[in-house]
Amino acid sequence: MPIGQICSRNVDTAELSDSALAAAQRMHDRQVGTLVVIDKERRVLGIVTDRDLVTRVLLESRDPTVTNLWEVMSQLPRTVSEEMSVEETLRICASVS
Repeated sequence: MPIGQICSRNVDTAELSDSALAAAQRMHDRQVGTLVVIDKERRVLGIVTDRDLVTRVLLESRDPTVTNLWEVMSQLPRTVSEEMSVEETLRICASVS
């Protein structure tokens, strides 16, 4: 079965230059805990989670209004195409350290 049959195509995104505060507001408004960080051409550059905002912004006493996502996101996450099988997707996920 292709992974695209069970995964959502509606992915919430943010831009590299967005502030941590803007990302937190977007997560709150959309009721999500993760944003995919993209560039102007919509290529995936990273991922930021609510946990990233807590541990890399709040706990480090950074100002969320001036801290950009590129400073706190996880860079270059592994991606899969929606045609890839569930089994292959799981193998890729298991190999990420």
